[in-house]
Amino acid sequence: MIRRPFHLLFPILILLFDPIFKIYIYSFVYKRSVATVIDAHTASPELLFIFFLVGPLAAFALYMTRWWTPLAYFPLTAAQFYYYLTVMKEAKIAGDSQSLIFWGILLTLLAICMILAMLPKTFLLYYNPHLRWWEHHERFQVVMDCTVNNSFSGKIENISEGGVFLTVSESAPVDEILKLKFNGKEEAIKVSGKIVYRFVGDKNRVGYGVQFIDVDPTLKQSLREVIKELKKQNYDLAR
Repeated sequence: MIRRPFHLLFPILILLFDPIFKIYIYSFVYKRSVATVIDAHTASPELLFIFFLVGPLAAFALYMTRWWTPLAYFPLTAAQFYYYLTVMKEAKIAGDSQSLIFWGILLTLLAICMILAMLPKTFLLYYNPHLRWWEHHERFQVVMDCTVNNSFSGKIENISEGGVFLTVSESAPVDEILKLKFNGKEEAIKVSGKIVYRFVGDKNRVGYGVQFIDVDPTLKQSLREVIKELKKQNYDLAR
């Protein structure tokens, strides 16, 4: 996996370390030992969940960036947001301006985390696997003949260790399994692939993003040899 973009890393890190921030506030501002703070907030399942688990669980949901991310992330952060409002209200009633400032800072950071997750360029990632570029191997631009399902031909326009972008004369639906055959470094490579997305370009040119499946160690090594050869010959990376 390649590194994730900053607009995802920032909220992930903030939420991951959220329990530590809360322990620090209770320990420093309220003059309590760390052990006392932990004991007080593990006394019931509700306190344990809202104090220690909500932040890391939200960070995990955002880190995974799957279709279910919004369904988990936004309820969790909303619960955390409500918790911060509650403790800020208690601090205001008590006239504790110092703790009010600290909780206000955490509330502001949480609001930023929620806003970043709602940005269009982030939201699209949840539902378009081929847009999650950090999950993919390097792709190289090529023009490579390919036989599909032992019956018709296609052209591989870019290739990585994990899959190819393929143009073919025949139409095929997303999720269909294709059997591909193309030239490797020393011998022909035969590999199965699943269509993960369909792309329509200029002049109604139709292409398919195909993810390799059922790749055994021998086949994986053959694919790596192809990629190494492309790197050696300075083929351009696909964008």
